[in-house]
Amino acid sequence: MTLKSAFSLIAAGTILLLVTTITIFTQSMDLMEKDAKNIKDVVDRVYLAEEFENLLRKHNREAFLYLLTKKPERLVLKKESRIELNKILDGLRSNVNGQEKELLINSIVKEVDDYFSIRREIDESGMSPTDAYRTVIKSVDHISTRVDALVSLNTLEAQRLEADIVKRNKVVRASGIIFVAFSASVLLFALGSFFQFVYRPLVKIGYGLKSFGQGESRVRLKPNGLKDIKDIAAIYNTMADHLDQRKKDQLQFLTSVAHDLRNPLGSVLMSTELLISQQKGGKNAEEKQLLEIIQRQMKSLDRMVGDLLDTTRVEAGNIELKISRFEIGSLLRDAVQLHRASVTIHDIRLDLPDEDIHCECDQTRISQVVNNLISNAIRYSPRGGLIQITAAQKLDRVIISVSDQGIGVDPDEYETIFEPFRRGKATKETILGIGLGLSASRRIVRAHNGSIVVTGQPGVGSTFTVTLPQSRLKKRPDESKVYSDRNPTV
Repeated sequence: MTLKSAFSLIAAGTILLLVTTITIFTQSMDLMEKDAKNIKDVVDRVYLAEEFENLLRKHNREAFLYLLTKKPERLVLKKESRIELNKILDGLRSNVNGQEKELLINSIVKEVDDYFSIRREIDESGMSPTDAYRTVIKSVDHISTRVDALVSLNTLEAQRLEADIVKRNKVVRASGIIFVAFSASVLLFALGSFFQFVYRPLVKIGYGLKSFGQGESRVRLKPNGLKDIKDIAAIYNTMADHLDQRKKDQLQFLTSVAHDLRNPLGSVLMSTELLISQQKGGKNAEEKQLLEIIQRQMKSLDRMVGDLLDTTRVEAGNIELKISRFEIGSLLRDAVQLHRASVTIHDIRLDLPDEDIHCECDQTRISQVVNNLISNAIRYSPRGGLIQITAAQKLDRVIISVSDQGIGVDPDEYETIFEPFRRGKATKETILGIGLGLSASRRIVRAHNGSIVVTGQPGVGSTFTVTLPQSRLKKRPDESKVYSDRNPTV
C-alpha cells in the first residue's frame, strides 16, 4: 500500500465515521423532538379534560345559584362558563388521537348537548332550584365519569410513552457505547497502523540519514512500512552502498599507493644508512651531512607513509584496541616535544593540571589522534601563532583539547569535516591533504566510547575537544556504536 492510498483510506474512514455520527445524532434529536411533542399533546389533553370538568361543574353551580338568587351577575357567569366549555370541547376534538378516545369524546359531546337541553327545559318550566339541581346532577356526574375515563386513557398513553422512552434510551445508550467502542477500536487500529507502518519507519530513516550525515556510512535501513517508505529505504541503501564502495575503492587505492611507496622508500633508506656508515674521516664531511639530511627526510617520509597506511586501516573499520592504563600527561608531553622540533613560527604550549590524569585506552591510538590534531593545528595556521594543548579531568571523563589561531572552521562544517575525504571549503584548494585524518580520529575516539567535537570561527581559529571515559567500564548511556565489518541495520 502506498502513502497516497493509505491517506485516502484514512480520509474515507474519517468521513464515513463523521457521517455516521451526524446521522445518529440527527435521528436521536428527531426521536427526542417527537417524544417531547407526544408528551406535550398528552399533557394538553389531560389539562383540557380536567379543565372541561371544572367548567362544567362551575356552569351547573352558577345556573343553580341564578335560579336561587335571580342575580344578573350569576346569569353572566353562567353564559361565560358555557362559552369556555364550548371552546375547550373544540380543543379536545382537535387534539384527539385514537379511535377509542374519539368515540369517548363524541359521547361526551352528545351528553353535553343533552345537559344543555335539560337546562333549557328547566329554565322554561319554572322548576324549583332544588328539583332542578337534582334533575341535572345525574347528567353532570355521568359526563364527569366520561371525562375521567378520557383522562385515564391519556394517563395510560403517557405511561406507555414513558416506557417507550425508557426502552429507547436504553437502546440508544447501548448503541452509543457500542459505537464509541467501535470508533475507539478503529481509531486505535489506525493509530497503531500509522505508528507501525509510517512513524517508526520514518524515524528509522531519519536516524539512518543522521548517522550517514555524521560519517557512519555503514548504517543500512531495513525496508519496512508502506511501499513509498520501503522505496525510500531501498534508495538510501543503494546510495549508501554506492558511496561505501566508492570510499573502499579510494582507501584501497591509497593503501596500494602507500605499499608501493614503502618498498622503494625502504630501499633508499637502507642505501642511505649504508653510505653513511662507509663515510670515514673528515674529507667527506659535506657528503655525510647531505646523506644525514636525506636519511632524516626519508625516515619522515617513511613515517608519513606508515601513518597513511594506518589511517586507511582505521577508516576501513579495522580497529583493534590494546587497552592499558597510562598517564595522559606523558603522552601529551611526547607529542608536544615531537612537533616543537619541526616548527619555527608556532608557539606550542602544554597546560596540564598538577595531579596526574590516568586513563584506560589504547595509548598508541590516542597518541595518533593527538598527533593528528596538533599536526592539523600547525598546518592550518600558516601564519603561525599560539597552539594550546590542555588536559583535564571532570568526574569520570578525561578531556583533551587542541586550540589554534589559524584559519578556523565554519560552523556549517562542524560535522562534515569529520567525514572521510571531506575538507573545509576555505582550505581544500590552498593546503594539501586527503581528508582522512579527522575521520580516522573520530573512529578511534568513538571506538573508546568517547566523542570529538570542534568549535571555532573563520579567521579566528578552532578548538578540537576529545572526551574519553576514564575507565572502560563506564560508557555513555546513549552509546550504541559497534565497530565491525558488517553493516548495522536499523
